[in-house]
Amino acid sequence: MLTEKFLFREHPDFEGFAAQHRAFTEAIYAAGATCQPLAELVGDVPCFAAARTDPNLMFTRDAAITLPWAPDVYLSARIAKPLRRPEVAITSAALERLGLTRVEWGRAGDRRALRNRRPPRIDQHLAP
Repeated sequence: MLTEKFLFREHPDFEGFAAQHRAFTEAIYAAGATCQPLAELVGDVPCFAAARTDPNLMFTRDAAITLPWAPDVYLSARIAKPLRRPEVAITSAALERLGLTRVEWGRAGDRRALRNRRPPRIDQHLAP
């Protein structure tokens, strides 16, 4: 039953997940990077309500693909399990709020556009 409802073999430990998430966020800040909390970014999007109750949405991992040579676009994942599909919707909403554009799978023009993009030159990102 749990594997069908939550995709977990054991009952999800929501407090444990929250503690892990806090530790992960603190580690990111300690490394000198920043985090953009989803609640601040897309908390007003209707699909975000699922994130508050679905333990599968605690740590998203494969809901979208970004490419270093095409930093302004993303490919949305094709998640097989219906229970995980809100993950794709939430991630897509967040990426679009951050200014990325969704590229659809399977269109020859999209693949060609991605393939023909030139990667940014590394010297543009190095300090003088």
